Amino acid sequence: MIFKYKKNLILTVFALIFLFSAFSGEVYFSYTEKYNKVLEVYNAEFYPGVLLHGTEFLKQFPNSVLIPEVKLYIGEALCNLNQLEKAQPLLNDALNYLSNSSEKELLYGVGLYWQGYISYEKNDYLSAANFLSQGTTILKNGKTEKYKKLYLEGLFLGAKSCIYSGNPESSIPVLEYLWYETENPETILLLFRSYNECNLPEKIIDSYSKIKFEKLSPSEKEEISLFLASAYSKTNNKNAAFDLYRNLISNGSETVASVALKAAWDLSQEIPDSSRDELLTLATNRLKESPLILSEFRTRLGIEEFNKGAFLEAKKSFSLSMDFLKEAINNSASKEKALDLEEINIRYLAEITFLSQDSLVQGGIEAYEQLFSWVNKSNFVNLVEEPSFTAQLCRYAIFKGDWEKAFSLGKEALDYPEAAYWCATGAFKLGKTEESLSILKNYVFNKKNITLNKNLIPQAAILYADGLSRTGKKEEALNIFVQLDKNNLLDSKSYLNFASLALAINDYSLAYKAAGKSKEVDSFYLAALASFNRQDWKTAETMFTTYLSCGSNSYTSYAEYYLALIYYKQDQWLKAYQSFYDFSKTNPFHLHTRNAKRYSVICALQLHQQNLQENWLDSAIQNAKDLVQISPSVSEKEQAISLLAGIYGDAKKYQLALDLLNPYLSRQDDFGNTCRLQASEFLVALGEYDRADEILLKTMELGNSEEIVQNACYRRGEIFYSANQYEKAAIRFSEYRKTYPSGIFVDSALYFNGESLKKIGEPNQAILCYNALITNFPKSSFVFNALQELEKTYREQGDYGAALKTAKLILEKYQDRALLIGIEQEIKELELLNSGIEEKIVLAKEEYESKGKLKTAQGRKAALSLAEMYFASTETEAEGLVLAEELITVLRPIAAQETETAGQVAMILGNYYRTKDNFDKAAPLFLEAATLLVTQNSEQAEIAMYRAAETFFSNKKTGDANSTVLKMEELFPHSEWTKAGAKFKEP
Repeated sequence: MIFKYKKNLILTVFALIFLFSAFSGEVYFSYTEKYNKVLEVYNAEFYPGVLLHGTEFLKQFPNSVLIPEVKLYIGEALCNLNQLEKAQPLLNDALNYLSNSSEKELLYGVGLYWQGYISYEKNDYLSAANFLSQGTTILKNGKTEKYKKLYLEGLFLGAKSCIYSGNPESSIPVLEYLWYETENPETILLLFRSYNECNLPEKIIDSYSKIKFEKLSPSEKEEISLFLASAYSKTNNKNAAFDLYRNLISNGSETVASVALKAAWDLSQEIPDSSRDELLTLATNRLKESPLILSEFRTRLGIEEFNKGAFLEAKKSFSLSMDFLKEAINNSASKEKALDLEEINIRYLAEITFLSQDSLVQGGIEAYEQLFSWVNKSNFVNLVEEPSFTAQLCRYAIFKGDWEKAFSLGKEALDYPEAAYWCATGAFKLGKTEESLSILKNYVFNKKNITLNKNLIPQAAILYADGLSRTGKKEEALNIFVQLDKNNLLDSKSYLNFASLALAINDYSLAYKAAGKSKEVDSFYLAALASFNRQDWKTAETMFTTYLSCGSNSYTSYAEYYLALIYYKQDQWLKAYQSFYDFSKTNPFHLHTRNAKRYSVICALQLHQQNLQENWLDSAIQNAKDLVQISPSVSEKEQAISLLAGIYGDAKKYQLALDLLNPYLSRQDDFGNTCRLQASEFLVALGEYDRADEILLKTMELGNSEEIVQNACYRRGEIFYSANQYEKAAIRFSEYRKTYPSGIFVDSALYFNGESLKKIGEPNQAILCYNALITNFPKSSFVFNALQELEKTYREQGDYGAALKTAKLILEKYQDRALLIGIEQEIKELELLNSGIEEKIVLAKEEYESKGKLKTAQGRKAALSLAEMYFASTETEAEGLVLAEELITVLRPIAAQETETAGQVAMILGNYYRTKDNFDKAAPLFLEAATLLVTQNSEQAEIAMYRAAETFFSNKKTGDANSTVLKMEELFPHSEWTKAGAKFKEP
């Protein structure tokens, strides 16, 4: 608060004399006198004098200990003269010194008061409250009137600072004290305001009875009454509140009546017996001279009803508001505000027209015409200056379908955020994609084009993303959806767009998450599609099934197809077949019908493999026939014909297959080649080998590629080899080798050429073929078999050295596979044969007889060695069989004492019977060997069990083979033989 100058005549005269003497230049004051002069004019509150003498003191005595006090006096004077910026640094200097002086504490309090005063005047209420709180704490100890006055004024300013800084609760005890001390009306109003803001209605009601109303002006009484009415309402005394508001409407000033009307209107909704119509009548009568206020109220009421969706009531309120405005517009004082209100009303009326029609298109047309009619009638030409108004017209133009108008209006209203969306929509519809994207980009993103603008319309960002997607910028489009999702700006339908876009760029995890946030039925389909692409078959199946259970939808047929495909992927052949069959029947012209037919064929063939009792091949044939009929292109029809022919072959309906292929056997193209190759297979199945050979020869003549010709030439040999016509086969394979010495089938031709030659009694020629294959194609898959056959051929010819060398080469190159075929035993036998087995047999026989034959343990061990030698040669293997059978018969009762010998005998007997393909005898002997050797020779036991499993499997006893392998996995889980035996388990 700025203090006014004293008007006392004596002080004025004194001041004039003082100023005259000071400016004369002749008068000199001592240090004490000068300070006393400063103090004298300060106490007299003559602030220009304080400035004059105080400034001179600072210049004459810069090192005086009284400098801080003088600066304080000057600062206070400047505050009173409203020179706050000059005062503040002087007060800061003074306070820095006085804060450390206990003797000058009251002066320090004065300085704090003035600092608080400056902060208050600068609207820095937090600093003001802090300074004034500290200052009044000190000043309350002052005894003079000046200190008491500053103390009370400091409390008052401090309380106001607390209120204005948002801390009204701190002002309450101060204001209550000041009310008691001063009874200042402003204090009472501030106190009631703080009570109200701190939600202390009981305090207001209690304090109201203590007010001395004679000291209040009418306007202050009305303001107090508004606080009291609000307190009544908060304490659930709503009738008293309503009555008080009603009284203020009737008798209060226009401003108060307007506030009371708004409060009473809201309160009337909570009081059953209150009449809103009575309030409106009361307000109309009281404010009839203030149509603008009534219009404002009716507009407020209309907006309230509009927001509730009560369009009929809102329309009535806006129309009444327009009636009140007619008078207000004619009044020059209220015309400008009345025109603003009229614009608000007409815009809401247009929006009600828009939203009240049966269709948004019809509503847009009528609202557009209604709003433009008002523009023309009222000469409202500032559309560019009112972007929200122009944007509203733009929006109606969108629903009207007037894209040109929407685009042009939107460009004029781009300062209004939503206009960017509608303008860009018009641009898109006009094919101005790039311009639309440019408009949206400036709206959707911030200046750095990184993050989305705050408070944007999500649909605008979605439209922008859609435009980007259309122009191939799908990654950028997806980034927009990610940001919208992060800011919770997507609705249920928008998440469908999000999921669809994520699917389009193969981000299936994101697509699944986006679909999961939508409540639309199609979200199940999109989530299922995302799961399908992630090969999460179970989730996809659940989602597609849920989607289909929702009834007829836009993607029903696709969901049925994909569900069938899921069954197919999980090898559920029967369910898949039925689903594909039903889909094809229901959707004969669907995009995926041909695929469904193909999958139906595959499923039927799989079911045929699993259950030969049912005639699934007929189902496969029928579906393949359908596929031939519905294939739209020549290439697809040809593929279907080839498929059908193959199924005829599986069904052994070879003649039907040949009849189907016959029209195409003379064609000189890829399909003709395919048909001829298939036909040759069917003729072979019918035993017509020569006809098959002729067709292949024709393929060689008509073939349009070297690969096809080579294939036909090679298969001519295969045909006769499979028919056991080895002489012809040998000729054909030899022809292929000569014609294509570097051909793609040379390695297999060499192998089967050797096999054929061996079969027709040409072992030496066969050996040449095997060696050529081994030498020239060392990485061929036929080399292993060729080495085996070479070793056998050498052995059969009695060339044990060459056979032994070959056997060792097999072991060296193919150790794991060689062990599985018993190559070690083969090498052992060949070493015996190569070193002269007859002589060794004689010596072994003498040892066997000298040790007591089968009567002693030593004799039985010798018998085992002798039997192994017998089995090494085909000439003596019969004697070995007799001896081994006698030996095992003797050993079985005493196997517990001679376990290893008994196990080895069972092993060599099992090997003998397996080479003779006597599976029924071989398998039990291998199991017997494994049982005996498991504690004596673990590796031999593993080999015995492997051979037992292989023998069972070869004998088509898959159950026994499976049980044997399972036992191996239990006994020898880490064995290589166990791993090798896994192929004999049931799938």
